[in-house]
Amino acid sequence: MQVLHVAAGFEVRQGGPPRVVASLTSGLSRAGVSSIVFAAEHVVDHGPLVEAPDASLRLFRTGGLARWWPGHSPDLKRALQREARAADVVHIHEMWHYPHFAAARACKSLGVPFVVSPHGSLDPWALASKQLKKRVYSAIWQRRLLGRAAAAHALTGTEESQLRAYGYSGPVSVIPNGIDVDEFQRPVPPGLMDDRYPELRGKKVILFLGRLHEKKGLDLLVRAFAGLHGTRLDTHLLIVGPDDGYETDVRRMIGEAGIEGSVTLTGPLDGDDRLAAMTRADVYALPSYSEGFSVGVLEALAAGIPVVISTFCYFPEVETAGAGLVTEPDVEEVEAALSTVIDNPELGDRMGKAGKNLVHTGYSWESVASSFIELYGSVAATASS
Repeated sequence: MQVLHVAAGFEVRQGGPPRVVASLTSGLSRAGVSSIVFAAEHVVDHGPLVEAPDASLRLFRTGGLARWWPGHSPDLKRALQREARAADVVHIHEMWHYPHFAAARACKSLGVPFVVSPHGSLDPWALASKQLKKRVYSAIWQRRLLGRAAAAHALTGTEESQLRAYGYSGPVSVIPNGIDVDEFQRPVPPGLMDDRYPELRGKKVILFLGRLHEKKGLDLLVRAFAGLHGTRLDTHLLIVGPDDGYETDVRRMIGEAGIEGSVTLTGPLDGDDRLAAMTRADVYALPSYSEGFSVGVLEALAAGIPVVISTFCYFPEVETAGAGLVTEPDVEEVEAALSTVIDNPELGDRMGKAGKNLVHTGYSWESVASSFIELYGSVAATASS
């Protein structure tokens, strides 16, 4: 079987979706399924790419309309029209951007079945962002193109409900994101983060790991940390991730709170550096306003870190399994949850062990890839019957 994946882009700063596609294609490869990835290449302010070692990654330069329609690429459109027919299934990741529109149109004209994964793009917060533009886009194209999908993929039961509320009536498979659990068993040099960032020495570290975007709740986290730090001077906030247009605001909020000396922004970290940041953390925090299904949360759980997340991470199993605390996106609630974990190290240890168990039993890429292969097989069979 061959699957053609279509993504808005493949830059590190675009957060979870390209990393999910890269990991999924590796899981599929181990199961004998080959993958090609088509993505737009952003010519202006081009950043580092996510590696996809087990897929054929092809990037297509964006055209002049990309500033109004993200990912617009005539080259991508032409390649889809030429080559999509060779795939058994086309998997469209995310919505709203031009590559997704071009892929759905090409599949319709060529008679190729396609699957759509919203990746959080139908969450209420996401729909409210650029609301008028999305309403017009939905009325003209989006709902009609989505309705032609052979199936949709939802990360959670909540996302399935969002698909239904948007008007999609076809089959939906609920499959979570996965994690390469073996990656988090590798030892890292002790003291690596403290040597690189001496301000961490002797401190309880609260880690944010993700792209710097307004939807991630960094405004809540900075204010919650400022409150916590007022009574716990032995705490330090470590913010790890690429800037997605929000770093200036984050630095301004840190300055206004007067906590510049107790917050470190590292930019993106990969490989052992990323693992070292998680190993050094005492608690991971993501008080997000909107998520699909955060890879960062899965990574923190796999690394054995207790987590504090918002209800809009749509991962209640964290609290059910005793792996962390789930709060509303509220400053006082986030501060109280962080304080509970920091002030109770034995509780944090139990949460860390529970988190490892949670991801090992239900979120390995092997089991997730198996579910996708079943989905692709049913879609391909329906199309050929």
